[in-house]
Amino acid sequence: MVEMSGQQVLTFAGPADDSADAGPAGQDWDVEFRCPETGKLFTDRVVLSTRPGARVLSVRSEPAGSAARPDWREAEVGEWIKSSAGTGRDFCRTMIGAGTAALPLYFAVLKLLGLESAHGGWRAATLGPPVLFLAATVVFVVALRPALRPIDVATVEAVREHRLRTMNRAITGGLVLFGMAMAHSLVLFLVLLWR
Repeated sequence: MVEMSGQQVLTFAGPADDSADAGPAGQDWDVEFRCPETGKLFTDRVVLSTRPGARVLSVRSEPAGSAARPDWREAEVGEWIKSSAGTGRDFCRTMIGAGTAALPLYFAVLKLLGLESAHGGWRAATLGPPVLFLAATVVFVVALRPALRPIDVATVEAVREHRLRTMNRAITGGLVLFGMAMAHSLVLFLVLLWR
């Protein structure tokens, strides 16, 4: 007899024999179950004792193939956990390249728009974007700075979380500075273009 949640589900009848299927724990039976929620049928192998009067009080079974198909969300979370630090580092490297490339491009556009003819306050206003581009680049470099500290299995999770939070703050700050530099540059270019 197989009981699940205190209710009798299946009753097995027949002589208990010591056939080739019977091992030290009992005899193997292929049993078909119907899922009470979905109504789908699935089979599973149940080992029943061959001793007279023995009872199986609980059976836990899963649909065939469920072990081979893990929940995709668990795999996705595991992948994100593994790749999050690498994604942040790759982004910082990209932004360091963008910040350093923005400087000569900025000055080339200023020369094209006729910076030589600008005087007084306009010349001073052109210093804002390069300073902001440099500051953003420095912040992204700081985000990549290695942190030297002792680590073991007990502290690895806390150290990793602290490192990711620090990197995230630096990335956010660098993006703000880079965005300010871009906005300042565009306004300045438009003013120089239309003056």
